[in-house]
Amino acid sequence: MPKNYKKRSTVNIGQVKASSTNETSIITSLENEVKELREMVNELSIYKEIIKNYESKIKSLESENAQLRQKQAYVVNKNNEYKKILHDKVKNLQMEMENKSSEITETSTSLDKVKDENKKLRDALKNIDQKPIGKNNDFDVKLIDFEWSGEVGFTRYSYFMNFDIQWPDGAEDGELVSKNHELIILEQTFRRSLL
Repeated sequence: MPKNYKKRSTVNIGQVKASSTNETSIITSLENEVKELREMVNELSIYKEIIKNYESKIKSLESENAQLRQKQAYVVNKNNEYKKILHDKVKNLQMEMENKSSEITETSTSLDKVKDENKKLRDALKNIDQKPIGKNNDFDVKLIDFEWSGEVGFTRYSYFMNFDIQWPDGAEDGELVSKNHELIILEQTFRRSLL
């Protein structure tokens, strides 16, 4: 064998040893990296599970939020409906109050007119020469105000009429008062008092 062969062989063995040491450290390094990668993969799977749980919670919260928005829209809708109903009721009550106020004013005006007429009538009665009228020198004045009973065609007789009085035909409990009835009663009154 040539000389060089041994040398090469020694070099080769040294290289193999160095190479073997290098390979061992590389393998160890690679094994460590693989171990770290496995740990990272394990951590990633744990993080994936955590992320999955959070996504599930987010979906659940989004669903609850959507339901709350629907409920809120329903409440707002109902609130608007109630506001409109209350607004309409308040408006109707205001109109009713205005009508009642107008009726009260009209009634008050009518009452004032009646008071004035009553005063005029009392003044007129004071000025009447009270001479005896009738058979036995008796004095008989009767005042009948049919207007107080109400408007013709709408006003009805009481359900508690006094039947000791001779009423015209058709004048019965709850029936409509007619102008003809009033004229008949007035005529009967004049006949009785001989006026």
